Amino acid sequence: MVADSRLTYTPLPDGWILLLRLLPSSNTNSAIQYELIDYALPPSLKQTQLFEALSYVWRSPDNPRKVSINGQELVVTPNLQAALTGLRDLVLDRVLWVDAICINQEDVAERGRQVRIMAFIYSCANRVTVWLGEESQDSTSAIVIIHGPPSKPGLRTQESFVALQKRPWFRRVWLSQPLVLQEATAASHISIICGGLKIVATRSLPA
Repeated sequence: MVADSRLTYTPLPDGWILLLRLLPSSNTNSAIQYELIDYALPPSLKQTQLFEALSYVWRSPDNPRKVSINGQELVVTPNLQAALTGLRDLVLDRVLWVDAICINQEDVAERGRQVRIMAFIYSCANRVTVWLGEESQDSTSAIVIIHGPPSKPGLRTQESFVALQKRPWFRRVWLSQPLVLQEATAASHISIICGGLKIVATRSLPA
């Protein structure tokens, strides 16, 4: 995220986080409307909370995008804007925790406090949503193969699958294993999204 931002943050009490509400629209070409809301985390993980946690790659800050949150502007990377655009629902609000937006990146002390509880935030989320990026290099074929019954993929499909595994999110996985354990395995439900296709996985939380 580019540091130059006009969005004003208010300091959070201990145990509180910010959540990003994506307002729905049936017009996919309309500007996305966002709201930031204060949210008190539970003292312990007895049940998941009604928000998703986004796992993605910030990527290059080149060609930054402006988004309007609570009537103010914030600058985000193109990859994050693409993720939020792809996640907007036609009818329902979508409530997310997104580190680049829900943490005040300009307040070093608060950023440190929030980073220290990231594992708990991901564990509290009812779903971790992984954004791999937009459709490219025949990624649709790779996702379909993952979804479908076992079959012998053709050369083109094998190439698309290899290309999918080379996306920046997977490189980030292997270079930062503890972070991935927080993001990709902490929640009971995981959605992996690439373009318009989604893979959903579910696991049982320990009793």
